[in-house]
Amino acid sequence: MNQHRILSLLLASLLSACSTSEWAREGVTAEHADRDQIECQRWAGREASLRAEGFYGPGYIPYVDIASLPNSARGTGQR
Repeated sequence: MNQHRILSLLLASLLSACSTSEWAREGVTAEHADRDQIECQRWAGREASLRAEGFYGPGYIPYVDIASLPNSARGTGQR
């Protein structure tokens, strides 16, 4: 019974991998769909650029408590 379940899940996952998905909206011309696609790609590029530049904050850098660092690491060491 367990082998049949595993085989069924494997077959379903393989068949679903062959399908393609595409967003479609009825009543839209090909030119309008192309403009929407280009606009979407431009917006995604701007978002990625802003995130890479740190516009939304430090990103995925882990939080470090500066007070716990030694003075030499903070750049405030005595000279």
